[in-house]
Amino acid sequence: MGKWQYESTTFNGSLYTPDDCEAQSTIEFFSNGKLTYIDYYIDSEENCVFEAEQETWNYLADDIYSFTVEDGDSYSVPITISEDNSSFTVMDKDEDGEYETVYVRI
Repeated sequence: MGKWQYESTTFNGSLYTPDDCEAQSTIEFFSNGKLTYIDYYIDSEENCVFEAEQETWNYLADDIYSFTVEDGDSYSVPITISEDNSSFTVMDKDEDGEYETVYVRI
C-alpha cells in the first residue's frame, strides 16, 4: 500500500533515469485492491502533461501481481519489494526486450 514515485528503468541492461517531468509519475496502491497511476510525460509541444489511470490490483503468488485497467484488459507481472519496503521493481518484457522499472516510497 502507499504512494510510490518513478525512479528509473533499466532496458536490456541500460539504465534510463527520467527527466524532471517524468520523475513526477506516481502509483498509489489502496488496500481495497484499487490503484491510481499518474503518468507524466513531455507532449509533442514540449509541455509536461499527465494522464491518470485507475486500475485494480491483486497479489497472485510468488511475487506475481495481476492488474486490470479501466477498459477491462488485464496483465500480470512480477514485482519485487525491497527488504526495507522502501522501493519495488516491476519486471516486464515485450518484443523489444526486458524492462525493470523502479519506484520508491514517498
